[in-house]
Amino acid sequence: MLSEQAPHRLAIVLGLALILVGAGLLLGWTVEIDIGWPAWIIGPGLVIFVLAFVVRGSAGAGLAVAGSVVTAVGVILAIQEVTDTWASWAYAWALVAPGAVGAGLLLYGLWTRDHEMARGGFGAMVAGLVIFGLGFAFFEGVIGLNDLSGPVADLIVPACLVGLGALLILVALRPRGAGAARPGHGGPSSGAAFTAGSAGMAGARTSGAGPAGRQGAVAGGPGARFETLDLPLDAGVAEATVEVSFGAGRLEVGQAVAGRLVDGEYGGGVIVQQKGAGHVRLSPPNRWDLRFDRAPFDWDVGLATEIPVRLALEIGAADVIADLGALRVPELRIRSGAAQVRVLLPRAGLTRVDAEGGAASLSFAIAPGVAARIRSNMALGSVAVDEARFPRQAPGLWASAGADTATDRVELELRGGLGSVSVG
Repeated sequence: MLSEQAPHRLAIVLGLALILVGAGLLLGWTVEIDIGWPAWIIGPGLVIFVLAFVVRGSAGAGLAVAGSVVTAVGVILAIQEVTDTWASWAYAWALVAPGAVGAGLLLYGLWTRDHEMARGGFGAMVAGLVIFGLGFAFFEGVIGLNDLSGPVADLIVPACLVGLGALLILVALRPRGAGAARPGHGGPSSGAAFTAGSAGMAGARTSGAGPAGRQGAVAGGPGARFETLDLPLDAGVAEATVEVSFGAGRLEVGQAVAGRLVDGEYGGGVIVQQKGAGHVRLSPPNRWDLRFDRAPFDWDVGLATEIPVRLALEIGAADVIADLGALRVPELRIRSGAAQVRVLLPRAGLTRVDAEGGAASLSFAIAPGVAARIRSNMALGSVAVDEARFPRQAPGLWASAGADTATDRVELELRGGLGSVSVG
């Protein structure tokens, strides 16, 4: 969906793109550089990347990641074409993922003022550069993979080692505290939460729920504010809609205490928008700064079990566990940039899922006895389906017995770019 300022932003971004392309052509003409056929990869990559900045939400983040990845592949191929160093893919892959993936999220996060996305992208980009530097030092400096000789190997390899050493020292000396957990909180949940069902999640919230928006004790690094949320389930509301917008950090979704529409604990704070009876949007506060020593967002969200809840998750770069087994969710919409998302789908009723991920890892668990139809339209990503339960019917289509008529069934639509999806 285009933003309200799309024409203005598009003009700015296209203007900058034209300047960069023109400058690149002038530079190439001046120093007689011929990029060659990789230009047909770099060009579309830049176009995809530019489009990301006029698209709102997780779709924009996905385009930014896809554009930066395609552009990075084209640039690497151009360098390999000029230098005849094709064997460098042994370590150059790190510049594509996680390097280019992180760069795309960093730039898109800075543009949209989503600091958590930018922060996660920065970390991924640095990880890619570190892996590339170590690989370059080993493959070129130790075993001579591409037989680089003369000043190239004599200067670049030591420079990479010095740069990596300085980076490691800076990381080691930076202030700590971002990983500190609040009292009684054990950190991100594991996939084992699915086996116990969602009752354990709700039980953990019973004692912590309080008046809506009440601030809890401050713990962890700077900005580590914790709030509890307790929104009652109003009489007469037959169905609810809950939208969750989340950048980077840890997000866990489960069942609320009886009588509540939404409850839970929200590390880093939360903004609550009530759009009508039974319609709530949750989003993180705007924390637009570049401090890397404060705690990330850490949310435990509880949703009502008494009525059907239509759920929408817009996720940047986060670790997400959604245990929806005890809920009734007629519609589940997931838009993810580069997150790891694990979902236990409801055990009762009809659940329609529309999931889209850029460079995300999506995992869906379907309870025993629940029928399902899975459709996939992944671009370059991978899809793994348990075909013992859901036999393949056609390319991109899997279905179990009762997929059309069973009372308890799932209809799962999958779309994405470079990510991976598993269904079992």
